[in-house]
Amino acid sequence: MLSEQRQSIFVDIISEATEMVFTHVDRNDLTGVVDYASIYAQSPEEFSEIAAELQQNGSVVIERPSGNYYMLNEPLETPAGVIRHCRVRLFDTDHPERGYADFEVTNYSAFKEKYSSKPYFSVLNSDKEMIELRDPAYNVRAYFTNRSF
Repeated sequence: MLSEQRQSIFVDIISEATEMVFTHVDRNDLTGVVDYASIYAQSPEEFSEIAAELQQNGSVVIERPSGNYYMLNEPLETPAGVIRHCRVRLFDTDHPERGYADFEVTNYSAFKEKYSSKPYFSVLNSDKEMIELRDPAYNVRAYFTNRSF
């Protein structure tokens, strides 16, 4: 099981991300499921420590140069439900926040139509299209995809 310190970081990220999302998004547009969370490492040393702990408590499901995705052996209970998938991302100055969470939406196309032009929302096109919510009043980000982890 993850240490209390790591569990606390994930819970704090998800709690703050949920608060931010509920400030900007109608709850009816969400399924209520958060199935994934990530820590943005605040230093190279912290990245190494967290990555080692995630490796000891789970298995790599996706390898990425910026930090692997893990499936935890024991799910993590959070205020937004249970998560099994998580990540620690390499320290990088483009991601100064503490972390992010992925939120499932009831209808991705309708969600995109409704929110993509609103302040703090951006449509990102990387491997898969997703919508990012980044409000500078919060120390987290939130992502909305048309798929679960």
